[in-house]
Amino acid sequence: MPKATHDSVMDAALNKLAEADQIAICSAQPLTYYEGIDPPAWSANAAAALGDPIRPTVRNGYVYECTTAGTTGSSEPAWPTTPGQTVTDGSVVWTCRNNYSLAQGSLVSGDFTIADGDNSGRKVTVAAKTGLPIHTSGTANYVATMDDATRQLRDVTTTAAQALTAGGTVDTSAWKHEIADPT
Repeated sequence: MPKATHDSVMDAALNKLAEADQIAICSAQPLTYYEGIDPPAWSANAAAALGDPIRPTVRNGYVYECTTAGTTGSSEPAWPTTPGQTVTDGSVVWTCRNNYSLAQGSLVSGDFTIADGDNSGRKVTVAAKTGLPIHTSGTANYVATMDDATRQLRDVTTTAAQALTAGGTVDTSAWKHEIADPT
């Protein structure tokens, strides 16, 4: 008996990938949203909601997830550098998370094209991006897409290793993910 999956079923999975609104160039493979995101810098007396990401005003290679909502203090805390450790900042508790982001930019729905697969099934193609600002020097090895609204990592692919220098820009090539027809 032959097997079949309707294109609309495959497209539903590919549409989930196409909901990403951020792209990051990373030094190591991110496994979570926090490992790929470049969040805003800490600021005094600011509201923080559960799950909000932040980074120190002087980058230290880590990001911090708000694990107790509240308002930040009047002076920046001493940030822990061991993943899982916490720091209290005003009434907010931040939890240290690994971070591999070297450059980041935005994605829009027009950056994704869903079509028939090259061999079978369906594919989504992510458009090439140019001029992504580099915020941290390092060697780029991965490209990740993330969805800020749900704080989810959506997609990770490898890229040719490339040395990046903070203050410069980087370009990405287009890439695709294909879901083959069942066999």
